[in-house]
Amino acid sequence: MAILAGLFGGVVSFLAQYLTKQVAITIAAIAALAFFTAGFVAAIEGVYSGLSASIPAWVTTGVSWFLPSNFSVCAGAVLSAEFMGWVYRWNVAIIQMKVAGS
Repeated sequence: MAILAGLFGGVVSFLAQYLTKQVAITIAAIAALAFFTAGFVAAIEGVYSGLSASIPAWVTTGVSWFLPSNFSVCAGAVLSAEFMGWVYRWNVAIIQMKVAGS
């Protein structure tokens, strides 16, 4: 019985370590996505503010008819998703090169 308990404890310990690692990786990925989205939104807001300060008011009014008020947030989310997709494809390519080389 002690052998079974030790074996079960070892399996549970291994699964707990594996799942903890996966949860940590998932949390890190979500945090990175939030960080990049916030960074892109801030960059877009800065560019938009700089442009709107240097162009005539009638152009700003005309642009506001076509761009929604949440444009910078939407554009930041799209850019962030594109960036994370590029990072994923880049990592997959590196793993494929390492596997092909070994």
